[in-house]
Amino acid sequence: MHQVFIVPAKMSPKGRMKKKAVPTGKKVKKFFGLVEVNETKVVDEFVPNGQSDCQVDSVALANDLEVKLQELAANGYAIINITPVISGSYAYKAEWSGKFSAGYGYGYGFSYTDGIMIVAFKQVTHAAPTSVSS
Repeated sequence: MHQVFIVPAKMSPKGRMKKKAVPTGKKVKKFFGLVEVNETKVVDEFVPNGQSDCQVDSVALANDLEVKLQELAANGYAIINITPVISGSYAYKAEWSGKFSAGYGYGYGFSYTDGIMIVAFKQVTHAAPTSVSS
């Protein structure tokens, strides 16, 4: 019996890079050697503030797909087909001015992978026939 499974895609986190002072573990003398302070170095740190509405986290999708394929194999399924599920979005605007007999407009659209569809077949194992002796 064929079955269809969907592995949904997660959207990438969005955010900004922030500089952060991190201690190195070394002590340094400052102010002509009178004061000893902890040395720090500045590193960039990603600070998430939500999820993207158009960019898929492809690494997470690959990991989720691998987990699902291993689960199906362990449960005796043979994979028939793997297909991406595509979604999209668009926007447009058009304006016309009768007074000046002029107008303008714009439009855009894009697609992204919404998930992955797996078609699998449950393999049936039959017991080997036993011989009957007379």
